[in-house]
Amino acid sequence: LNPQPLNPQPIDPQPLNPQPFNPQPFNLKPLNPQPLNPQPLNPRPSNTTEVINPHPYKFTINNPGKCSKDVFLLIMVISAPGDADLRHAIRKTWGQETIDPDIVMKTVFTVGIPNNASVQKNLEHENTLNQDIIQEDFVDSYRNLTLKTVMCLKWASEFCPGAKFVMKVDDDTFVNIYSLVRHLKRLFANKTTRLVTGHVNSGVEPIRDSNATEKFRRWYISTKDYPWETFPDYASGLAYVMSGDVVRPLYEASWTVKYLFLEDVFLGHCMEKLGIKPVHHGGFIPYQDWTTPYCTSVELLAAHWSKIPGSIYAAWSRLSNMCVGVASINDDKLYEWQNLIKQQQAKKARLNL
Repeated sequence: LNPQPLNPQPIDPQPLNPQPFNPQPFNLKPLNPQPLNPQPLNPRPSNTTEVINPHPYKFTINNPGKCSKDVFLLIMVISAPGDADLRHAIRKTWGQETIDPDIVMKTVFTVGIPNNASVQKNLEHENTLNQDIIQEDFVDSYRNLTLKTVMCLKWASEFCPGAKFVMKVDDDTFVNIYSLVRHLKRLFANKTTRLVTGHVNSGVEPIRDSNATEKFRRWYISTKDYPWETFPDYASGLAYVMSGDVVRPLYEASWTVKYLFLEDVFLGHCMEKLGIKPVHHGGFIPYQDWTTPYCTSVELLAAHWSKIPGSIYAAWSRLSNMCVGVASINDDKLYEWQNLIKQQQAKKARLNL
């Protein structure tokens, strides 16, 4: 290397030659305000028919011959695979199919797939004995409750299309079946159609706080999964009744509604799509003390109760005794029904001796 010495050139700065500032006036145009035409925030789509939520699940336990064409009331109980004792209690109490000799009533229990093979085996044996369990091949879980509701709509529309009324009810709900049947008979006599009735909630806002208390945390839903500020009107999932004519349309509407794990809200979206407004009935309530003399109130139809079988039997006993006591006040049929039940119980007792 033979480095050469630097030979810097002298700096000869040139003077700045600034240009004169000659500002131009702004060409302001007068505002032309448009009339306000407010649009709802994130309106829910109601006219889409694209299938975005198909229900591809298959029946793994089915009883397609359960219904006859003259079924008046089909009761579809949302159940868990392992709750055999609870199902037995319902069969022996408010879910009895022979509760009213004047009508045909059918009760079925809907479940998904358990995560235990022995539970599945017991479920199949239980169905062999009772012929009243409906199962599809999705995992049974809380987040899949909507799948059970859609399964109910599917089964009812395919295997019980002639039912005058279809009731979806949770297994921890107690039903005053006497008052319910009496109420439905009046609706049928009045040719009521396009009906979904229960405890209707309006203007409910989604729970956005992921740190909510444990009771409410399971209902948390993000704005990504549900961008709207309120839910549509919906009947609480503890129990609601549909007239037979809306079951198939609701099932088909469910294919075009984005899946939502809140099954009662999801059904509310399906109703909104069909232009069906749920009808509130004060007889569907979140909780009721079944020790009160409610038979004098024909309005009480169903209430959240208990998943303890013994509690269901006790409530049924109180219901039966009190309703017999006031049969002459409300409906002479109550007394006839209770006599029929007592005769059946006495007959079974004799057979078991």
